[in-house]
Amino acid sequence: MEWIADEYLDCKGLRCPVPIVKISRRMKTLSVGSILCIEATDAAFRADLEAWITAKGAELLRFEEIEVGHRALVRKLVAEEHNDHN
Repeated sequence: MEWIADEYLDCKGLRCPVPIVKISRRMKTLSVGSILCIEATDAAFRADLEAWITAKGAELLRFEEIEVGHRALVRKLVAEEHNDHN
């Protein structure tokens, strides 16, 4: 199945934990069901992404090696919890 990303995030050249921090921030702005395409070069990206997905309840649709590193498509499955006690 061919997936079409709603948004793109370039994390090439960034090292752990920065790609995951950027993914987390961007996903907060997306609607449930939206797909984010991420490109990264960090060697730990796949393991970090899979751990984040498990913790956040997202879905990894595709992960592939590309010429400049890695590309992942992640679907947001749950709405963010809001903390009104700041």
